[in-house]
Amino acid sequence: MSSSPNDGYTYNWSVVSFSTDDYDSYNLSESLVNCTVLYLDQCTSWNKCRQTCLKTGATSYRWFHDGCCECVGEYCVNYGVNESRCRMCPEPSSDDEDED
Repeated sequence: MSSSPNDGYTYNWSVVSFSTDDYDSYNLSESLVNCTVLYLDQCTSWNKCRQTCLKTGATSYRWFHDGCCECVGEYCVNYGVNESRCRMCPEPSSDDEDED
């Protein structure tokens, strides 16, 4: 995945990498590879998530119902991490702001 989607929008994101076991069919052995995912900090629509992740070179993407977007790298199994980890998502609702 590239470091910038260059789609005309300015997004900040965080990168999460972790080891995963991958079966090497050529050597018939297990090897360790890194799964890398990008989380866009800001909430996005499903379509903007898809477009942005495709432009980063991600193999797949996951859009969470709170608006969080995860771009998934090629060596990730089961779409990376099954957890919304976007820094500014979900956005605070107006009810949360009224409680202060």
